[in-house]
Parts: sequence; structure tokens; C-alpha cells
Amino acid sequence: MEEAIIVLLNALKEYLRIQGTRILSVLEITSQDRIRIEVRALYRYFKPTQRFRKLSDTLRKLENEKLREELEKIGINLVMEDDTLFLEISKNYIKKLLN
Repeated sequence: MEEAIIVLLNALKEYLRIQGTRILSVLEITSQDRIRIEVRALYRYFKPTQRFRKLSDTLRKLENEKLREELEKIGINLVMEDDTLFLEISKNYIKKLLN
């Protein structure tokens, strides 16, 4: 798996470690199968690597179509709406990351 995806997933896992239970509760209550998490929420949980000093560096790398497709295969869609970038993630994938 490409390092940019691993770095993004690590930030997402850290975010979900704190917020995941609440997010799953909201999804259950509202009978939704997917949620959008604003990428900005992950900045605080991002851990720099030698190649990716900032989350924005990682996101720039993920503009590559092949990497986006790899993300989609594992259950994460990058969605841009009103100049805001979101990760759209299924409830099942959130559960998988929490276990």
C-alpha cells in the first residue's frame, strides 16, 4: 500500500479512536450507512513522516487517480464539496478500523 494512504489511514485511525464510538452511535440513530468526515478534523491526529511532513502533503499525493482508486477499494472516497474536502466512509469500514 502506498505510503500516502498509510499515513492518511493512521491519522483517521487516531481520529476514530477518540470520535469513533460517537460517530457510530450517530450513524445507528440516523440509520445511515456512510458518513463524511471533514479532512480538516484529521490535522490534529496526523503524525509526520520523513516523506510527508504535513497532512496537506499527503493530500496532494492523493490527487493521483490511481491512489484515489486504491482508497476507494478499501472503502474511502475523497469528496470535494464547496471547497471542502471530506472522507466519505462506510459504517462497516469504521467498525473495521476500530477493531
